[in-house]
Amino acid sequence: MKIRKAQYKDVPEISQLFIQMLRHIESLKTGNHDIQVSGYEDGFLEARLAADDALILVSEENDHVTGFLSIEKKHRGQDAYLYLDDFCVDEKHRGTGTGTALLEEAVSYAVKNHFPVLILHVFRYNTGAFDFYAKRGFTVLSEQDERCLMKKTAGAVV
Repeated sequence: MKIRKAQYKDVPEISQLFIQMLRHIESLKTGNHDIQVSGYEDGFLEARLAADDALILVSEENDHVTGFLSIEKKHRGQDAYLYLDDFCVDEKHRGTGTGTALLEEAVSYAVKNHFPVLILHVFRYNTGAFDFYAKRGFTVLSEQDERCLMKKTAGAVV
Protein backbone atom coordinates (compact mmCIF):
# COMPACT_ATOMS: atom_id res chain seq x y z
CA MET A 1 0.00 0.00 0.00
CA LYS A 2 1.17 3.49 -0.86
CA ILE A 3 -0.02 6.81 0.64
CA ARG A 4 0.31 9.83 -1.61
CA LYS A 5 -1.22 13.17 -2.50
CA ALA A 6 -4.28 12.79 -4.72
CA GLN A 7 -4.08 13.63 -8.40
CA TYR A 8 -6.73 14.59 -10.95
CA LYS A 9 -6.73 11.01 -12.27
CA ASP A 10 -8.00 9.87 -8.83
CA VAL A 11 -11.20 11.94 -8.95
CA PRO A 12 -13.51 9.14 -10.24
CA GLU A 13 -12.37 6.66 -7.56
CA ILE A 14 -12.48 9.27 -4.78
CA SER A 15 -16.00 10.19 -5.91
CA GLN A 16 -17.11 6.55 -5.66
CA LEU A 17 -15.57 6.20 -2.21
CA PHE A 18 -17.36 9.37 -1.09
CA ILE A 19 -20.69 7.88 -2.17
CA GLN A 20 -19.79 4.64 -0.36
CA MET A 21 -19.05 6.70 2.78
CA LEU A 22 -22.35 8.59 2.58
CA ARG A 23 -24.32 5.37 2.09
CA HIS A 24 -22.58 3.78 5.07
CA ILE A 25 -23.34 6.76 7.33
CA GLU A 26 -26.96 6.94 6.20
CA SER A 27 -27.44 3.19 6.64
CA LEU A 28 -26.14 3.47 10.21
CA LYS A 29 -28.59 6.28 10.88
CA THR A 30 -31.67 4.89 9.14
CA GLY A 31 -31.07 1.15 8.79
CA ASN A 32 -31.76 1.53 5.04
CA HIS A 33 -28.91 -0.05 3.07
CA ASP A 34 -30.36 0.83 -0.36
CA ILE A 35 -30.48 4.58 0.18
CA GLN A 36 -29.64 6.84 -2.74
CA VAL A 37 -27.15 9.62 -2.04
CA SER A 38 -25.61 12.40 -4.09
CA GLY A 39 -21.87 12.68 -4.38
CA TYR A 40 -19.68 15.71 -4.75
CA GLU A 41 -20.88 18.45 -7.08
CA ASP A 42 -19.19 18.49 -10.48
CA GLY A 43 -15.82 20.21 -10.26
CA PHE A 44 -15.64 20.17 -6.45
CA LEU A 45 -12.77 17.68 -6.16
CA GLU A 46 -10.82 19.29 -8.96
CA ALA A 47 -11.10 22.64 -7.16
CA ARG A 48 -9.98 21.06 -3.87
CA LEU A 49 -6.97 19.50 -5.59
CA ALA A 50 -5.96 22.92 -6.92
CA ALA A 51 -6.59 24.81 -3.66
CA ASP A 52 -3.72 25.96 -1.46
CA ASP A 53 -5.80 25.49 1.69
CA ALA A 54 -6.63 21.84 1.05
CA LEU A 55 -4.95 18.48 0.70
CA ILE A 56 -6.39 15.13 -0.30
CA LEU A 57 -4.42 12.02 0.58
CA VAL A 58 -5.12 8.65 -1.02
CA SER A 59 -4.09 5.12 -0.30
CA GLU A 60 -3.26 3.12 -3.40
CA GLU A 61 -2.88 -0.56 -4.03
CA ASN A 62 -2.39 -2.15 -7.46
CA ASP A 63 -3.00 1.23 -9.15
CA HIS A 64 -6.41 1.64 -7.44
CA VAL A 65 -7.42 4.14 -4.79
CA THR A 66 -8.45 2.17 -1.69
CA GLY A 67 -9.10 5.13 0.61
CA PHE A 68 -8.91 8.89 0.88
CA LEU A 69 -8.69 11.63 3.47
CA SER A 70 -9.67 15.19 2.62
CA ILE A 71 -7.93 17.82 4.76
CA GLU A 72 -8.56 21.54 5.13
CA LYS A 73 -5.77 23.81 6.35
CA LYS A 74 -7.31 26.31 8.78
CA HIS A 75 -5.96 29.51 10.29
CA ARG A 76 -7.86 31.51 12.89
CA GLY A 77 -5.80 34.41 14.12
CA GLN A 78 -2.65 32.89 15.60
CA ASP A 79 -4.20 29.41 15.70
CA ALA A 80 -3.62 26.91 12.93
CA TYR A 81 -5.09 23.44 12.65
CA LEU A 82 -5.96 20.74 10.16
CA TYR A 83 -9.61 19.88 9.77
CA LEU A 84 -10.06 16.28 8.65
CA ASP A 85 -13.13 16.46 6.47
CA ASP A 86 -14.06 13.41 4.39
CA PHE A 87 -12.38 10.12 5.26
CA CYS A 88 -13.23 6.78 3.72
CA VAL A 89 -11.53 3.44 3.28
CA ASP A 90 -13.10 1.07 0.76
CA GLU A 91 -15.18 -1.59 2.52
CA LYS A 92 -12.92 -4.32 1.13
CA HIS A 93 -9.84 -2.69 2.67
CA ARG A 94 -11.14 -1.87 6.14
CA GLY A 95 -9.20 -3.51 8.94
CA THR A 96 -6.01 -3.70 6.86
CA GLY A 97 -4.26 -0.64 8.31
CA THR A 98 -5.23 1.62 5.42
CA GLY A 99 -7.13 4.10 7.60
CA THR A 100 -4.34 4.19 10.16
CA ALA A 101 -1.78 4.83 7.42
CA LEU A 102 -3.82 7.72 6.00
CA LEU A 103 -4.26 9.20 9.48
CA GLU A 104 -0.55 8.80 10.27
CA GLU A 105 0.30 10.66 7.07
CA ALA A 106 -2.07 13.49 8.07
CA VAL A 107 -0.40 13.73 11.51
CA SER A 108 3.03 13.72 9.88
CA TYR A 109 1.93 16.50 7.52
CA ALA A 110 0.61 18.50 10.48
CA VAL A 111 3.92 18.24 12.33
CA LYS A 112 6.05 19.10 9.27
CA ASN A 113 3.85 22.09 8.38
CA HIS A 114 3.37 23.49 11.90
CA PHE A 115 -0.28 22.63 12.43
CA PRO A 116 -0.33 21.74 16.14
CA VAL A 117 -3.86 20.31 16.18
CA LEU A 118 -6.05 18.05 14.07
CA ILE A 119 -9.83 18.40 14.38
CA LEU A 120 -12.71 16.38 12.94
CA HIS A 121 -16.41 15.71 13.33
CA VAL A 122 -17.84 12.22 13.65
CA PHE A 123 -21.46 11.11 13.94
CA ARG A 124 -22.14 9.56 17.34
CA TYR A 125 -23.97 6.63 15.77
CA ASN A 126 -20.89 5.84 13.65
CA THR A 127 -19.35 3.93 16.54
CA GLY A 128 -16.75 2.22 14.35
CA ALA A 129 -15.32 5.57 13.25
CA PHE A 130 -15.62 7.06 16.74
CA ASP A 131 -13.70 4.13 18.24
CA PHE A 132 -11.10 4.30 15.45
CA TYR A 133 -10.37 7.95 16.26
CA ALA A 134 -10.44 7.45 20.04
CA LYS A 135 -7.93 4.58 19.79
CA ARG A 136 -5.62 6.90 17.89
CA GLY A 137 -5.63 9.67 20.47
CA PHE A 138 -8.57 11.85 19.48
CA THR A 139 -10.65 13.17 22.36
CA VAL A 140 -14.12 14.71 22.37
CA LEU A 141 -14.01 18.50 22.49
CA SER A 142 -17.78 19.01 22.28
CA GLU A 143 -21.01 17.38 21.21
CA GLN A 144 -23.10 19.08 18.55
CA ASP A 145 -26.48 17.48 17.80
CA GLU A 146 -25.66 14.10 16.21
CA ARG A 147 -21.94 14.82 15.90
CA CYS A 148 -18.93 14.97 18.17
CA LEU A 149 -16.10 17.40 17.58
CA MET A 150 -12.85 15.56 18.26
CA LYS A 151 -9.29 16.84 18.63
CA LYS A 152 -5.78 15.41 18.57
CA THR A 153 -2.50 17.15 19.22
CA ALA A 154 -0.09 16.71 16.33
CA GLY A 155 3.03 14.85 17.27
CA ALA A 156 1.15 12.42 19.47
CA VAL A 157 1.61 8.83 18.34
CA VAL A 158 -1.18 7.48 16.14
